[in-house]
Amino acid sequence: MWHHNALFWQLVCGAMMLHILAFGDAFHHTYEAVFPQNYTPGPGNRTAQYEEENTYSNLISISFPRLNLLNLNFGYHNAHHKRPMVPWYRLPSYHDKLYPTSNVIRSKVEGSADSHITLAEYACPQILSLKDIFASWHRHRLRRVLEEDYGEVHPLEAIDRARDFVGTLGASFLTVQQARIDILTWKFMGL
Repeated sequence: MWHHNALFWQLVCGAMMLHILAFGDAFHHTYEAVFPQNYTPGPGNRTAQYEEENTYSNLISISFPRLNLLNLNFGYHNAHHKRPMVPWYRLPSYHDKLYPTSNVIRSKVEGSADSHITLAEYACPQILSLKDIFASWHRHRLRRVLEEDYGEVHPLEAIDRARDFVGTLGASFLTVQQARIDILTWKFMGL
């Protein structure tokens, strides 16, 4: 028989993982990405250009790109959209090809004592800072559930660009997969 503490920690870890994945999913698009059966198109013409302009990458760190390995480069969402079959470990280099400014900035500060790269220096309009999306995640926690509007992202020059970005409640394959793992674990434990 399974120990109750093991069950408790499995539930806690599963809930935390789902919450982390939901946070990552929430700020990738300003449009509906999972289409229900009775889907009616939202704003804009869904061309490749529209998708590029309304899809965002939310990296854990620009200054220290290895930190993005904590979520298997999940934040390189624009690179993923351009070429979905690029493996997770190649997304950073593919992102640098798409947005050459990032490569210039990274090589400029590589080896220097001050290797911190700001989002303004990065000059990539499709990247939202982790600080901004954390603030937006908290600010719009109720709106995200009650409203269908995902909000908007302000221009690169704006302070707190994501202040009006509500985010989505969409579920990616990672969120669904984690939920399946949790359900199978509970069934295995006899719950």
